[in-house]
Amino acid sequence: MNEVHELAMLRQVVATARADKSLTRREREEVELIDAKIDMRAGQPGVPELLYSSRGKLQKFVRTARTPEFLSEARGWLARVHYLLASKPRPESFTWMN
Repeated sequence: MNEVHELAMLRQVVATARADKSLTRREREEVELIDAKIDMRAGQPGVPELLYSSRGKLQKFVRTARTPEFLSEARGWLARVHYLLASKPRPESFTWMN
């Protein structure tokens, strides 16, 4: 299976999960975190579009999520994305600190 096909399959799984109205708030948060992680893992420093996408999703996640363990995980992944982008995190990136 090639990476493009695998990425498309993972996105379909996320879309299916998002459409499931029976998910709890916590489960919905987990789906959003998984979506950001898919982009992060598919992204590459030399082709950073998916890393930028992941960064945006993670930044939104830390502003809106309420599950402490998911927030903690998202902050760690956000730091990883900054590392992969070789960018210095700016204070405004860390809205969870305010």
